[in-house]
Amino acid sequence: MTIFDPITYGATADGKTVDTKPIQAAIDAAYENGGGTVVFLSGKKYISGSLVIKSHVFLEMEAGSYLKASTVRITFRPDAWCILSCSDLVRYYGKMAW
Repeated sequence: MTIFDPITYGATADGKTVDTKPIQAAIDAAYENGGGTVVFLSGKKYISGSLVIKSHVFLEMEAGSYLKASTVRITFRPDAWCILSCSDLVRYYGKMAW
């Protein structure tokens, strides 16, 4: 299976820059290639908003790599932000509470 590195697609992986677009580009390239593995390299710190994972695409985190959710709300799809928030409430509290 072919390996795709988000850094090849422009990710900085510095733990400060939001790398959503380069990570998504690596995912899209893997999908367009018929499948593959997007590898997050050891020692690198990636920050991302919403990602759309596609069929036959795998994500692999090497030991010592980090993939952290962005704190910038605009980097998330509007529907994903709600889904994440609502599922967190259900997961931690067992019921929906507003």
